[in-house]
Amino acid sequence: MFSKSEFMEANKDKKLNTLDYLHALFKFEDIHNDLLNSLGILFNPEFIIRDNKLFFEEVFNESKYCDFISEGRDDKEIQYWMNLIEITSIFEGMEVKEAKKFGSSIVEVWNDRIATRYSKMNVNASLIHDQITNEVFVTINFSD
Repeated sequence: MFSKSEFMEANKDKKLNTLDYLHALFKFEDIHNDLLNSLGILFNPEFIIRDNKLFFEEVFNESKYCDFISEGRDDKEIQYWMNLIEITSIFEGMEVKEAKKFGSSIVEVWNDRIATRYSKMNVNASLIHDQITNEVFVTINFSD
């Protein structure tokens, strides 16, 4: 599979953009449409409210939620851990700089969605970069 920079370099005599790159990828590489739908879940998220906490529906697990409740964990901890998504794990091999940029895009979209649909919840999405492990995460926190 060719990178965007390789594509642009190979076509530098033409005025091409990111959409041209995507077109070429889907035309010349064996990429299934499910990839787009799967990425769409990150950029058009559905959230659910449970006991005044907001959760990214895609990763919400009822059993895990009940375990956290029975363990006596507080609301902030439950919401944080149950929404925690490791970008560097999902997109293995992605450079930290790119993972932070990608994660920031997710955070921006999630916060826009939260502001328009869940403005009374007092929560926000945030990006976390663990500098020791170089892992990049997105989660939802209660706003302070």
